[in-house]
Amino acid sequence: MRILVTGGLGFVGINLVRDLALAFPEATLFAADRLPVDETIGRFFAPVKDQVRIEPLDIRDRDALDALVSKSKITHFIHAAAVTPDEDTEWHRSPDVVDINLVGAVNALRAAYQSDLVERFIFISSSGVYGRPQAGDVALQTEDKNIQLDHLYGISKYSIELLTERYALYTGKPMTSLRLASMFGPMERNTGARTGMSTPRRLMNALQAGRSVKVFGPEIRRDWMHTADLSLAIAQLFQVDSWPHVVYNAGAGEAMAFGDLVAAFEKHGLSVEWMQAAADAELAMQSDNGRQALDISRLREDIGFQPKTIGTAGVEKYILDEISAYKG
Repeated sequence: MRILVTGGLGFVGINLVRDLALAFPEATLFAADRLPVDETIGRFFAPVKDQVRIEPLDIRDRDALDALVSKSKITHFIHAAAVTPDEDTEWHRSPDVVDINLVGAVNALRAAYQSDLVERFIFISSSGVYGRPQAGDVALQTEDKNIQLDHLYGISKYSIELLTERYALYTGKPMTSLRLASMFGPMERNTGARTGMSTPRRLMNALQAGRSVKVFGPEIRRDWMHTADLSLAIAQLFQVDSWPHVVYNAGAGEAMAFGDLVAAFEKHGLSVEWMQAAADAELAMQSDNGRQALDISRLREDIGFQPKTIGTAGVEKYILDEISAYKG
């Protein structure tokens, strides 16, 4: 097995590279990215350094991607390269966002389509394609409802899902898209492509800095997925004969209240102050930040997926791992 992960040095990608190398000791992993390699990346890959090849790549360079897939004899392709734009980036750098997110994905699909060696293709999509839940709506979010494309990121992700489905029809190869829940885990940092940090990461920054943080919205809930569970899902996808669906939700399958998330950090010494108004808080979760839990029945039924690091147990693992890495 020779696995290519585009965006392989970014937050999600770098975790996939390391975790899949650990899951498949005989596999070779190719982390393709335009990010420079630094000491932190070297330490993160140290346990699997003999299995990992870091390949400089701009996903917009079609010829370079084709050459990489060919020379490296890629058999399994995970396309994770993307820009996660904030509102300012979306408005002022929209051509760059489209070039990387949409044109880059077409390049990836084309490379997978043209290679006889590529057996499987996974596109890393986002639950950002879903609209915000209506008041009182507590039903699980399934893959077939509530699509709301009101920002460039969601538009590009959904467009690529449709293209992935089309290429799967062309090729007959297993090709699918994974709509990720809100992700957290190690190696989340500002890479330029990803500038906005997750709420767990921001709480972790405050804990490590020894400073207090003002928060708001304890009742607001989101589906938080640890990167280790995403890696588990993909490893299981690679081990079954076929994929009955072209789109899968990938999440914890349950929504955690912001208050419970904060409480997990408080157990490890984070000082917080709950504010009465969102405007007074450094970290404010408001009603439009809330999300329904993703329905992960498809993954459960098709590959036997069961997330292992969910709820407060998952947050606890994250905190302990980050404290250990920080001290090290």
